[in-house]
Amino acid sequence: MFWSLIKESIPRQVLVICVLGLIFWLLGWSSLAIIALLLTLELLFFNSTMNSVNDFVYTKDIFNLITLEGELLRVGMDRGQIKNIKTIQLWQQDQHGYIDFKLNMQSIVRYKFPFNQYHALLNWFEANLPETELETAFKS
Repeated sequence: MFWSLIKESIPRQVLVICVLGLIFWLLGWSSLAIIALLLTLELLFFNSTMNSVNDFVYTKDIFNLITLEGELLRVGMDRGQIKNIKTIQLWQQDQHGYIDFKLNMQSIVRYKFPFNQYHALLNWFEANLPETELETAFKS
């Protein structure tokens, strides 16, 4: 139950680990306090490097990754509230389709997929997420 409150928020995770480190330090368990500090630094730096990656992940079938679960959109292992997705960028370039949007506070969806799935994916988003703005284009 506690994890469900902090799993979507990096600042909450950092705060919890820092508080645990402080408690360990005050109890005289300096080695555990140092481990908590290292976990905090890893969480901050690992997450910042993961979010700065500009590469698109290639998938052979984009429809195996995208599903609706009530009010949630699941893409791969991540999911986010449909109401929080404002804009989806979808374009075609170099015989591939590309999709790019922010799923939740921590997850950015960036996939490259076969071009023959582009129009079907566009129609799927128009049918299932009518409130979301679709930015489509052809890039050479």
